[in-house]
Amino acid sequence: MPSLADLQLRLSAPDSADTVTVEAYNDGRLQISANAACARYPAGTPLTDLGRPALPDLKTPVQTGG
Repeated sequence: MPSLADLQLRLSAPDSADTVTVEAYNDGRLQISANAACARYPAGTPLTDLGRPALPDLKTPVQTGG
């Protein structure tokens, strides 16, 4: 079961349903999310065939954890 955030801040634009949420947890985790009906990318942003931004391959560091 996911733990509830210890602190939550939600911002929303007065004239739309767009939101930004920041959640902080006692164990030090921080979660940030955004929701908008429309997103615009800077000119020249590489896109996939689906029109989404092309992201670089994810790489895991050699050492993970402590």
